[in-house]
Amino acid sequence: MIKRYIPICLAAVIVLAAVSQASIIGVFDGSGIGTAYTSFSSLAAAHAAFMGTAQDSITFSEYDVGTVINNQYSASKGVTFSNTGQQLACVMYEGYNATSGYILEPLDGYDGSYKPDMDKALAEYPNNGPSPFTINFAHPVATVGSFVGMGKEGTVDTLTITALDISNNVLAVLTVKTSPWLDDRNREGLWGIRSNSADIAKITISNDSSVNYANALIVDTLQWSSQLTTVPEPTTISILCLGALSLIGRKK
Repeated sequence: MIKRYIPICLAAVIVLAAVSQASIIGVFDGSGIGTAYTSFSSLAAAHAAFMGTAQDSITFSEYDVGTVINNQYSASKGVTFSNTGQQLACVMYEGYNATSGYILEPLDGYDGSYKPDMDKALAEYPNNGPSPFTINFAHPVATVGSFVGMGKEGTVDTLTITALDISNNVLAVLTVKTSPWLDDRNREGLWGIRSNSADIAKITISNDSSVNYANALIVDTLQWSSQLTTVPEPTTISILCLGALSLIGRKK
């Protein structure tokens, strides 16, 4: 049945692009957490398949804890970070066993299955105001994604991630779900966006929770490519078909 739908869906995606002027052809937002993904490892495996082979990445591991990250990667990778001057915004250690510096409470997957224990990540607090954490690409990219986390407090467990082009036109808005998984001291997730052209120039990430500590943001393993490295899965294409058909229906 999937084989029958693929030709129709490809046509629908082409129509969607013509109607909306958008070029996003796939997103990974963690919406399968609790159903398709019952462990962080299963989420990470699906995310890796979605992202394909990354052209480049940033892990923040080469900087000392306490370092506020803004333009350190500008020359080497063409990436800068803005809106990072909140109450707390710096590189931190993961896990209670870290020997010194700022410490994040333990993260699932940081046991060697995704990242090593006591690895470093970028943390910002708070991140729910009018100026969200922003990633800027000097050379727009086609594929981008990262690890994200937030505090466990309150009931809201999502982040809003927006992709914009070089003229600040919105290309995609994702509501990214996170989960406490096995260790409930943080909620964690993964996200990704794929475009059919290298037009993603900026990513903003905003916590949807206004509760203290739940409005803290954790970012690690930012990865990107200047062109698509994988073929969209049939499920992704099918979802886009439904959106395209709905959009066409409203245009009539």
